[in-house]
Amino acid sequence: MPRPSRHPGKQVHRRGLSRDRICVMTGVNDSNETFLEVSGRGILSRKRAVDVLRDRIASASVVATDKASAYIDVLAELEVAAHTAHDSKDRSEGTINRINTVHSLLDTFMKPFKGVSTKHLGAYLAWFKWCRTFMAIDSGTAERTVARQLANGMCRSRIRDMFNVLPPYIDYWTEAAA
Repeated sequence: MPRPSRHPGKQVHRRGLSRDRICVMTGVNDSNETFLEVSGRGILSRKRAVDVLRDRIASASVVATDKASAYIDVLAELEVAAHTAHDSKDRSEGTINRINTVHSLLDTFMKPFKGVSTKHLGAYLAWFKWCRTFMAIDSGTAERTVARQLANGMCRSRIRDMFNVLPPYIDYWTEAAA
């Protein structure tokens, strides 16, 4: 590996968004449908934003985002009707609070795992999204939904398949090691 392993009590703390962090794009609409997608390392780039948002935002939509500069050109290209940028720390606007709630719930969901490997992050995000579908419904409806999914669904992943997952962003590590 290009860097020594990290041990408890000796973690490296970097301020802001570093290349060691994984960017997960999140979005939520008015009907509370959520998407979470791993979109690369470090700060969100214009290219990665276009790749993630192209099939998710329809033209003439009204979009509220944080103040990341990558969104400006991307949303103009996607022909949204209106784009408002909010400070993510500002709690006075209701539109950005919806996504802040998703981030808080995701943080609470991930906390017991004490760190998640990057190659399994997509599976954890899918698990969180599945659990989130039951947060707003009563227990009887949730039980019927789970029973229906178990009866009609098909599990495409097996435990043995989890060991054969290739680590994402391996090009980052090979460049750093060279």
